[in-house]
Amino acid sequence: MAKWTVVYTKRNTFFNRSHDILEEVNGRKTVVGKYNKPTAPGAMRIYKPQFKSKPGNRFLVDLDDKELNILVNEIGLLEKDGSRITTANVKNAGDRFFKHNDLYFRIEGGVALLDDELPIEKFFLACFRADPKFSFSGGKINPALSALVEYSVTMAGDITDEDSEEVNDGLRAMKAFTNMNFDKRVQVLNSMGIRTESPDPEMVEKLLYKKITKEKDQPNAITGETNLALFLRLSSSTKEQLTLQTIISDARKKRIIGKKDNGKYNFGDLELGRNLVEVFNYLSDDENGDIKNDIIRALKHGKNTN
Repeated sequence: MAKWTVVYTKRNTFFNRSHDILEEVNGRKTVVGKYNKPTAPGAMRIYKPQFKSKPGNRFLVDLDDKELNILVNEIGLLEKDGSRITTANVKNAGDRFFKHNDLYFRIEGGVALLDDELPIEKFFLACFRADPKFSFSGGKINPALSALVEYSVTMAGDITDEDSEEVNDGLRAMKAFTNMNFDKRVQVLNSMGIRTESPDPEMVEKLLYKKITKEKDQPNAITGETNLALFLRLSSSTKEQLTLQTIISDARKKRIIGKKDNGKYNFGDLELGRNLVEVFNYLSDDENGDIKNDIIRALKHGKNTN
C-alpha cells in the first residue's frame, strides 16, 4: 500500500474579455501583459471517470472486471432508493456507478494526496493510470500523447527530500493565497513590484495565482528571490511591513534606491545594506525614519538620486 501525490502541471487557459496589465516604471505606465477572464476558478478541479467512445467504448480505468467489482462493492455507493451499488460495467456509458453524483475527485490548489488503502482513492488511481492526461513517475510517456499530459502522479516513496519540500511550499503558498483577502493580495503584488491600474479582484487573483504556480521558479526582478519564496515571505508580513516592502520595490524600479559597483544598495551617498533584506531591516528601524520619509518624498516627486 502507498500514498500518492497528484500535481496539476498544465498551463492555465484564459478566455473571454481581455484586460491590459500595467506596470509603472520611472513614472510611465507600460502594458506588460494581458489578462483574460477565466470561465472557471483556477484553484479547484473536479475529476470524474472519463468514457471514451473510441477506441474501445469504455470508461478509462486500469482494472479488470473482477478487480473493478471488488472495489465497487467496497466503495458502497447508494442509489436514491437506498440500494447499494455492487457492480459496474465499464462498457456502459450510462452505468449507474460511473455516473453517480458522488463519484468524483477534487484537486484543490493544483495538488491532491491519495492513499491507495482507501477503496475510493484506489479506484481513482486506476482511472488516472488509464487516462493519458495523467503521467506517473517512472512510467513511459507516449511522445504522441505527451501534449495531453496535465497531471503528474508520484508515489510518496519516489519523492526526494527536495521534491517533498517543494510540494510543501506549494501547499503552504496555496493555503496562504486562499485565505488572503483582496487588500492583502494587492499589497503583496505591489511588494513584488507589480502594480495594476484600478485593481480588479479577479485580475489581482489571477496575477498572484500565476506568480505562485506557472511562474513560481522565476526570479523576482526586484529581490532576486523566486516568486514562490518571495510570496511565502510576504504572505506572513504585516500591513506595515508590506507597505515598506512596496516602498522599497518602487524605489528600486525608479532607481531611487540604487546599487553600487560593490553590490551594496544606496540612497544617494548613504549605504543601506548588502541586500534588500538588510535594506528592509535598515528602513524598519525607527531611528532611520527620516531616511524612509526622504525616500517616500523622492518617490512622490519622481526624484532619481542615482
